[in-house]
Amino acid sequence: MVAAALYAASELPDDRLLSLAHSMSAEERRTVLDAYVGERGNRRHRPGRAFERTSYRFDVLCDYGAFRDLQRHRLLTLEWQQLSTLHGSVEPVEISEAGFDAEWDEVMQRAETSFRWRSASGS
Repeated sequence: MVAAALYAASELPDDRLLSLAHSMSAEERRTVLDAYVGERGNRRHRPGRAFERTSYRFDVLCDYGAFRDLQRHRLLTLEWQQLSTLHGSVEPVEISEAGFDAEWDEVMQRAETSFRWRSASGS
């Protein structure tokens, strides 16, 4: 549960978070879970989905279109990380077929620059 609680606030994959959680002391794990639960003013102030993780979990790295398709299926419990450019991009074949490779590369580079700037500035 500690790894699951850290997941949405991290850019690390699930296996690294599990390793980190296993290396924490009991007090450190309790601190993480206390912060995750926060103040519950009433029964509607519920903690996130980390407490649903008890036996299995899938860590999926995919593009945003595939993510939205998964998100539409209500049988899933999704916990996601902030959108980023950290894992690169995949150029759709249609971009190349239309002859817009250079434009695609420029837009992806600008997205990377913008993401890095926002991350550095804390925005």
